[in-house]
Amino acid sequence: MGAAPAGISDADSLSWPADATEFILTQQEEMEQLRAQLTALESELASLRERVGRNSRNSSRPPSNNSPVF
Repeated sequence: MGAAPAGISDADSLSWPADATEFILTQQEEMEQLRAQLTALESELASLRERVGRNSRNSSRPPSNNSPVF
């Protein structure tokens, strides 16, 4: 068997069924992937918010492209 899951001692990990250790390792890997995806989506959201907030006063857009103000 490979390394123990993060935060679990090797001794504790060896006392568990192999299926349990494998499940924890799979869940930890999935959480790492989801964290990376969340970081990418947060960055994209910030970029989109910045683009939406542009108008003729804070960019090179002409006044005719400004959104109507209600």
